[in-house]
Amino acid sequence: GAGFIFCATEWVHEVPYDRYLYFHGEEQAMMLRSFTRGYSVFHVPDVPIFHKYNDEENKDDRPLHWDEAEDSSRDRAWYVLKNEAVSRFEAMLAGNLPAHFCLGSQRTLADYRLLSGICFEKREIVDKEKAYRGALATTFDWKMQLDDALAGAKELSEEECAQ
Repeated sequence: GAGFIFCATEWVHEVPYDRYLYFHGEEQAMMLRSFTRGYSVFHVPDVPIFHKYNDEENKDDRPLHWDEAEDSSRDRAWYVLKNEAVSRFEAMLAGNLPAHFCLGSQRTLADYRLLSGICFEKREIVDKEKAYRGALATTFDWKMQLDDALAGAKELSEEECAQ
């Protein structure tokens, strides 16, 4: 899981995988922890991989993690693990985990909100153009440092998310 990631070796040590984020929040946590440690995250336009789930048109009798038979082989039910992951994600945001599993100090959640239009503190999208279409990110000259671009794009106030 955790996405389609290619990065420098140092990243693996600076942003270790958090095995307690079971099926919920792992990609978001890794992205926020990377971003706040100064890594710039990019998404390719045409992703050559995907998650394969069963659906009505493609009935593969493949057990999924929430299936009763699959779940019965675990010590704890999938929904318990998911709820623990939600609590762990919230603890990460609050800084209540070991430092390597919390946010970094090179960028802030406000920087991420400015770039993405997503406010994790309020659990909402505050700018749909940024969140769904990358409105701000698509204006950047990616040859420049992301931090320089963010410094020039402070149109979203801190109060907007804090209220």
